[in-house]
Amino acid sequence: MGRYHPSKHFRDQMADRDFDVFDMEYAIRNGSCIEGGLYCEELRNFKYTFRGNIEGTGFDAVFALSADQDFIQSPLMVLITGCFKTASGRRSKSY
Repeated sequence: MGRYHPSKHFRDQMADRDFDVFDMEYAIRNGSCIEGGLYCEELRNFKYTFRGNIEGTGFDAVFALSADQDFIQSPLMVLITGCFKTASGRRSKSY
């Protein structure tokens, strides 16, 4: 239930860091919230960071929930970025 919107920054980082929306979903479902509910007045959303483990490497999924949308009926998740916990922020090529 709900919708998601990938931001331009997200699309750019996804290509550069070699992650996809399934990595984001996995980190959100199976990880833990390390920073959450930071409200941005300008964008009218609540930003969250979840950290999970993907292929043995830490991964941060950053997204926001729009305050302009109904959280129950049709929440809108804005995908902001993803980052592997490596020196480069990119997926390890060891898999």
